[in-house]
Amino acid sequence: MAAIFRRVAARVTAGGVHWYMVGAPMHYVDIETEMPAPPEVVWSRLVEPSGYGLFVDGLAETGSAAALEAGASLRVAILRGQKRHSLLLEVTAFRPPTTGDGLLGLEARLSQGDLILMSVRLAPASTPATVTKVHLTLELMVGNRILALFERPFGLMGAAQDTALRAPVERSVAAFRKLVESHAVKPYRGRSAP
Repeated sequence: MAAIFRRVAARVTAGGVHWYMVGAPMHYVDIETEMPAPPEVVWSRLVEPSGYGLFVDGLAETGSAAALEAGASLRVAILRGQKRHSLLLEVTAFRPPTTGDGLLGLEARLSQGDLILMSVRLAPASTPATVTKVHLTLELMVGNRILALFERPFGLMGAAQDTALRAPVERSVAAFRKLVESHAVKPYRGRSAP
């Protein structure tokens, strides 16, 4: 029985339970930061694919300009070096930050059996909510035998982070911050007349 748990893992999403084989190499990035804007402003930029080219490092194209929603999918192309990767992103979690913390979960499968999981959590960092805490988690599982969750030496979510994968993610987060800042700036109203 223990061999079953070491070889098979499950991930539950809004779309149901997804089963994966254990044993593939895994790359992991976890970034926490704050954005100088309310959660609604950050969310509006996050779910708008037409703006992804402004901040996603290596993005070559997006297949749709429609805003993401629960159950939606989006085709994108990413350039890594000279190689072009076509991905179909599927929204696996979608909770706007209107009544609490926001959550956007995305999943993409590459043709060679690799799997990318990304989650972005938003929470107000101040009262009133003028600053947003952003927690981004990105996992890349390589190969047809996927999800080495139980083989990680530091527990389920304690894997060592991948520094090569972290650099482009950090560049994307920095560019996203600039985009959010540009949309969060209040218009200049000038002086009022005495």
